[in-house]
Amino acid sequence: MEIITERLILREITWNDLESIHRLHSIPEVDEYNTLGIPKDIDETRELIITGFNTFHLHKVEAGVATGNERSIRVLEKAGMTREGLRRKVLPIRGVWKDNYHYAIVEDDDRDY
Repeated sequence: MEIITERLILREITWNDLESIHRLHSIPEVDEYNTLGIPKDIDETRELIITGFNTFHLHKVEAGVATGNERSIRVLEKAGMTREGLRRKVLPIRGVWKDNYHYAIVEDDDRDY
């Protein structure tokens, strides 16, 4: 399945995307709100991909985002996700506990795509 908009293409990742994913996760600005940290090498990135992407039969997709991460909040909302709540002090980012908005989308939610 592919979802294409004017500025975004959402599609299933493939192993051909490994280098691009590794480069993305190695950018300090991307890592600012990431609890995983910058991967030490491409093998660590490969292991992260292998771990939540083996099989999908999804009813609900959830996402957490630091309350100060406005860019990611906009992406989640544009993707049709709904803010379901606030979780206080759950994200350990650089030794500081940050608040987290909880977002989700359910398989039968209305979508405009």
